[in-house]
Amino acid sequence: MRPATRMSRRHISRPAILILLSIGTLGTAMAVSHWTASPAGFGFGALALVFGLAAVLSSKFNGTDVSATSRVLTIVAAGLLAVFFWFLLQHAPDLRVPYRVCVALLGAAVTLAGLAITGAITATRWPAAGLLLIYMALGIATIVHTPLPPIDVWAWHGEALEALFAGRNPYAMTMPNIYGGDASQYYGPGLVAGDRVLMGFQYPPLSLFLAAPGYLLGDYRYSLLIAGALTGVFLYLSRPGRIGVTGMALWLFAPIAFFVIQWGWTDPFAVFFLTMTTFAASRRSRWMFVPLGLLFAVKQYAILAVPLVFLLPMRHHHDSVRGRLGLLLKAAAVGLVVTGPMFLLNPAAMIRDLIVFQVLQPFRAESLSIPGWWFQMTQGSQLPMWLGFVAAVAATCVALWRRPVTTFAFPLAMAFVLMVFFAFGKQAFVNYYCFVLGGLVTAFVFAAEEGAPTPR
Repeated sequence: MRPATRMSRRHISRPAILILLSIGTLGTAMAVSHWTASPAGFGFGALALVFGLAAVLSSKFNGTDVSATSRVLTIVAAGLLAVFFWFLLQHAPDLRVPYRVCVALLGAAVTLAGLAITGAITATRWPAAGLLLIYMALGIATIVHTPLPPIDVWAWHGEALEALFAGRNPYAMTMPNIYGGDASQYYGPGLVAGDRVLMGFQYPPLSLFLAAPGYLLGDYRYSLLIAGALTGVFLYLSRPGRIGVTGMALWLFAPIAFFVIQWGWTDPFAVFFLTMTTFAASRRSRWMFVPLGLLFAVKQYAILAVPLVFLLPMRHHHDSVRGRLGLLLKAAAVGLVVTGPMFLLNPAAMIRDLIVFQVLQPFRAESLSIPGWWFQMTQGSQLPMWLGFVAAVAATCVALWRRPVTTFAFPLAMAFVLMVFFAFGKQAFVNYYCFVLGGLVTAFVFAAEEGAPTPR
């Protein structure tokens, strides 16, 4: 019996290790790329895609009980965290936070994470709380020291939120063109007239509503910071102990964690709802449809998660195709409730802003993607624009074919499908892959569980 136990443990640990490797290579790709894709970024991005595919294709099994004392798991996780913290130190000047303060806070975070992962501290809630406080301190400092980031997403949020609080429809207006004569490389043909972009707010209403509390505090990016922190909390609560602390640290101190907040990208909202959905699924909660519906409603690309709902664990009496269709319908109802009122004010304007605008967006040669790599290698040749959608359909089929229904199946499949979609799409930048990284970290926490959670 003992040899069988060792084989089972080694067999079960395979997805967690592969997910960790995908997290590490994707984080490295984003760290070395930032604004402009590089050969190293393409290389590490390709490795992340390979490891993600390997995790999805890993052999079927009935459980996911991996001991937190697994030597391989601990060594790989500690190594990845060391790399992530090193990247943050390398890019500390980009955050415009006083360098000594940044080094001191990151040094404290390294110490806390190391003590928890190595088992030197058994009460991991204290290191977890410390990591959370350090993340908030660095995030606040980053926002304060970058009051006017030169990017359209920040400027557009300001105008849209001002319009919202003034009682005007942010989807039935135009947005400022902050790029001047260079706007043609950022916006599609016919979308720019002088100093205005002839489109309204480009994100769904829920994203705008979530940004409102931060706006009232002085900068909508505080909402992104809070969403990131709450994601870390749910990751820890999902698996209190070393696995939870590892997942929290990998997410909160990813190489571009503060870079995404600094420039105001809203992908942390989507990661938050993905983690909440997985957390609810692990408890077989009857309210799982609420975060799932909010996930569908917060970003346009989340619609690709619809077929992956069949990978979510369900309560015993709902564990069927009919039960999952019911879950999907209830989630869709939640999405309609938060989106419908703004849509009914001017349906044509919202369709133009959320869908037509994305269709008209030009190909970006500096994208961290296969079309971007192909453009650079062939010195100007472009791959077809529909390639990303075809690749996403293929990735969805692979995920549904191989992956059994486990707690981590949904976030892993969603991370993989979106990684493929972005990798073959016409535009793909670090904020896009921020969501993929969050999905992979969520999948790791549940794949490397320390014990089954108590259903609530």
